[in-house]
Amino acid sequence: MPNMLSRLGMDTKELSFTDLIKVILCPTTTPKLFTIPSIITRHKQDTFFPRESYQAARLTKIEDMLQEYLRNQDESTKKMERRIDFIHESLGNKSEVLFKQVIKLDEDIKKLREDHDRSLTLVKLDVASKYQELLNKSMRIEDTSYGNSKHLGSIYNRLQALEGSSHANYKRERSPTPNHPPFYCNAITRRSTTQVHEGQ
Repeated sequence: MPNMLSRLGMDTKELSFTDLIKVILCPTTTPKLFTIPSIITRHKQDTFFPRESYQAARLTKIEDMLQEYLRNQDESTKKMERRIDFIHESLGNKSEVLFKQVIKLDEDIKKLREDHDRSLTLVKLDVASKYQELLNKSMRIEDTSYGNSKHLGSIYNRLQALEGSSHANYKRERSPTPNHPPFYCNAITRRSTTQVHEGQ
């Protein structure tokens, strides 16, 4: 087959599989068909290289775009990682500060509670001492008033006794006889004098 094609003036290196099929199927006596493979070959040679260069350029452009996209993604990922690290660091510092503040607040609350308990105990003791003092004063006043009332009672009894003795002495001094009171004699004398004045 290659010898036949070489005798026909065709180069087998320039023919494709389709061209070979066309040459085999065409009769050798037809002179027009001998020129078809060469025309097809020249057309393929003219159109193959620009398409290949276009595809290669397109692939190169796609590859460049992909590389640029990967670089951008890498940079954005690094930026995000740095931001996340910064946030973690800031949150860690803030959490540590907040933890210290919470501990300080807890200590302050304990101190305030102790001070409050101490103050409440002192107030209770003060109130108890004042109550005891007032109770003692009231008991002393009650004792004094009882003593005063007792003393007044004794004074009253003495006065009653003195009054009774003085009244008895007075009755004894004024009565002419032991059987008649002094006021009876006075009444008789007063009546007699009034009768004398009326007679005049």
